[in-house]
Amino acid sequence: MANIIQISDFDGGRFSIAVNSFQENELQAYIDQYQKEALIDLLGLELYELLILDLDANGVPQSQIYLDIFNDFYKEIYGEYERSQGIKFYLKGIIYFHYVRDLYNRQTTVGVKKVKGENSDSVNVFDIYTRYNNSIETGKVIQAYIYNNDTDYPTFKGQELDFVINI
Repeated sequence: MANIIQISDFDGGRFSIAVNSFQENELQAYIDQYQKEALIDLLGLELYELLILDLDANGVPQSQIYLDIFNDFYKEIYGEYERSQGIKFYLKGIIYFHYVRDLYNRQTTVGVKKVKGENSDSVNVFDIYTRYNNSIETGKVIQAYIYNNDTDYPTFKGQELDFVINI
């Protein structure tokens, strides 16, 4: 399966994750798991499979109907102008949330431990929830676009996406 998201997508910007060579395999495992889960939630299994089949070796769709939801857009949907930051943004936010949240608490041989650096203190994790919710917002706009253009996406069976409200 071609990956839409690569480890290098987390090198900078809003979803920056600092990883060393020991952590790359772990981050890749999160990408593999949550990319698939998030796309199936977003599109439904059948439309997910069609999108995956349409990807080139770089993880970019080739057909216009998939490019329409893959890329960021600002379009009128049901009489309102809505902005989607694209499927990559949606996926990066989901993967970032799960990876960073799980970094905060680690399973060890003596139970779950809160990570604490010797020369640093953890910051409030509120920001990871905000980033997750921004990603969900983009996912909801993508789904609204699909609903508004249902003849182009007859196999759509995405799930209702939920914001994280309990922090």
